[in-house]
Amino acid sequence: MQIQENNAIQKIEKGRAEKAYQFIQDATQKLSEKDQKLYKSYIKKIPSMILNNGLGQTIAFIYSKRKNTEKNPYDIIYEQFNKYLQKYKLKDNQELTEFIISIDSKKYRLIQQELLALLNWMRRFAEGMIQGETNEKK
Repeated sequence: MQIQENNAIQKIEKGRAEKAYQFIQDATQKLSEKDQKLYKSYIKKIPSMILNNGLGQTIAFIYSKRKNTEKNPYDIIYEQFNKYLQKYKLKDNQELTEFIISIDSKKYRLIQQELLALLNWMRRFAEGMIQGETNEKK
C-alpha cells in the first residue's frame, strides 16, 4: 500500500513539475527580458501573499493588475493559474475570480494548497530559467 501511495504522490508531483516548467518556458517566450524579471519576482512573492492574505484576495490583486495583454506578467500569471485550475471548475471558461469566490471552504483550501505546490515548482524553474533580479516594486 505504501509503495502505491508513494507512486501516486510522485506522479502528482511530476505533473506539477511538468506544468510549472511549461508555464515558465511560455513566460520567457512571451515576455521581454525586463518583464521576465518582474514575472520571476511576482512568482516568488505570490506564495507569501496567499499565506498572508488568502487565495481570494491574492487572485483579486493579480486580476486588478492585469492589462489584458499577453505582454503583462500579471496577465500571464492569471492565465496560467486559470489553465492549471481548469480541472477543478464546474463550468467551462468560467472566470478564475468568479470560480474562487463561489467555491466552498473545503475546495478553497484544496485549491490553495494545489496552487502553493505549483508555485513552489514555478519558483524553482524561474530561478534557473530567468536570469537576473529586479528591484522594481509593483
